[in-house]
Amino acid sequence: MAAFPDVPQNGQGVRRFGVDPVGKLLGPSAGLVSDVSKAAGAPIGAATGDTITDSQAEAVKRLVPFQSYVGMRQALDLLTADD
Repeated sequence: MAAFPDVPQNGQGVRRFGVDPVGKLLGPSAGLVSDVSKAAGAPIGAATGDTITDSQAEAVKRLVPFQSYVGMRQALDLLTADD
């Protein structure tokens, strides 16, 4: 009986699951570069009338200082809510 039945038990790690391919290959610093490039496109797209994609909004949220603190994360979630 496995301790965590929902996690693959074949020895493969899932630590970097959901990270873009550049971030998987080169680590968190490359993920930061990817986030900056995605976030930079958000205001340009908004100025030209395009909608801001969910991945751009998430990249902006990851770049905000103290984004992992209690209260700040909830405030950012409220600001980026689609409702």
